[in-house]
Amino acid sequence: MTLTREVLLDLVVLLDLPRPHDATLRRAGGSQAWLAQDYSVLLAGWMGNWPTLCIAEQIGRSRGSIWAKTRRMGLPRRERRSLVWPILIPAMAQDWPIEPVVPERLPDEWMTRGTQTPIRMQSKRGGSEVDWAGSSGALIDIGMRCWSGQRPRKIAEDYGVSYRTITSQLHWLQIPTMPRTQQVDHFDPDIGNARMTEAKYKMMTCVSDERFPYWTHRMRREKSRRDVKAKLYDAAFI
Repeated sequence: MTLTREVLLDLVVLLDLPRPHDATLRRAGGSQAWLAQDYSVLLAGWMGNWPTLCIAEQIGRSRGSIWAKTRRMGLPRRERRSLVWPILIPAMAQDWPIEPVVPERLPDEWMTRGTQTPIRMQSKRGGSEVDWAGSSGALIDIGMRCWSGQRPRKIAEDYGVSYRTITSQLHWLQIPTMPRTQQVDHFDPDIGNARMTEAKYKMMTCVSDERFPYWTHRMRREKSRRDVKAKLYDAAFI
C-alpha cells in the first residue's frame, strides 16, 4: 500500500472530513509539531486497524496524543477486537521511509530482580501490557523504590519493563517527585520508609478498585487519580 495524495484525499472524502485546498501547507511550528508524514502514518494506521501503540511508535508520540488527534480529526471509533499488529508496515511514500514495527512482547510470567523476595509478574493482551491488577504487591514495591530514591530507569530494568511503563505507574501512585540529585541506582527499603514517615505520607487503596494502592498525606485525605478517573469517589463517600 502506498499512501499518495490522491489516496489520502479519497480517505478524507470517505470520512466526510473538510477537504484542504491546493495552497501550500502552513509551516509547522514548535518542536512537537505534526508533520505531513505523521498524518499519513496516522490515517493509514487508524483505517488499517493498527493498535494505537503501534501508530504511536511509528511517529514517535504517545498513545494519548494519537487519541487526541483522531478526535480532532473526527476519525471513527474502532472496536478493540478488530485491532491487529501489522507484520510489516507499508511504505507511506518514497520520500517518507519508515522502519517496520517489531513489537516487543512481554512473557506470560516472569520474576523481578533487585528484591530479597522476587515478585511474580504477569502480562495480558498477548504480552502487550503488564497485568498490574494481579500484581498489587509489585505496585507497593515500586512505590517504596520511588520513596527510597531509586531511578525509574533502574526500576524498569529490575522489573523487565519499559521506562514509560514505570513512569506511568508512578503517576497513579501519586508519590512526590524525588529530585534527580537524590536519585540512586540501588534500592534501600529503610531509606524509603524513613522518607515516607518524614513526609507524613501513608499508603491507601483506591475506592474504585482496592487492588490498586496510592500514597496520600496523613493530614489530608486526597482522592486517588484512579478514583477521579472512574468518577466513583464522590458516590462512595456521600
